[in-house]
Amino acid sequence: MAKTYKAAVIAFSEVEELDLAGVWETLAATQHLEKEDHFKTQTVGIEPELTIKCAHGLTILADEYLGDLTKYDVVVVPGGPGVQQAVKNERLLDEIKKTHKNEKLVCSVCTGALVLAKAGLLQGKKATTYHTNLEHLSK
Repeated sequence: MAKTYKAAVIAFSEVEELDLAGVWETLAATQHLEKEDHFKTQTVGIEPELTIKCAHGLTILADEYLGDLTKYDVVVVPGGPGVQQAVKNERLLDEIKKTHKNEKLVCSVCTGALVLAKAGLLQGKKATTYHTNLEHLSK
């Protein structure tokens, strides 16, 4: 019997469109695999305003506001210029920590790794990010 996994793609102001849409589309496309395991994918905004202006001008509407991320099997944090503000969002960092402690898969795309690092998930692990942010990530 096919299993449905719940996936959240985190959305924030100035998120890189490709980082968000690319991973969202890849996971969501699995819904067409009726007899295979697949993902039900949602966007989760980190601010109460669900309308989000992305890095290059695309406007999206998040499916829901940040709540308990442990209800998801997979949480993906995309990158983009908005990561500089996302790393300051204590609620997001707390939810990421809690989700990781509950043995859920928490991962990132590009500079989204900076959010995982700020949450303490990358301590003692090998990680990478966009080449201009490698030094920042290592700190």
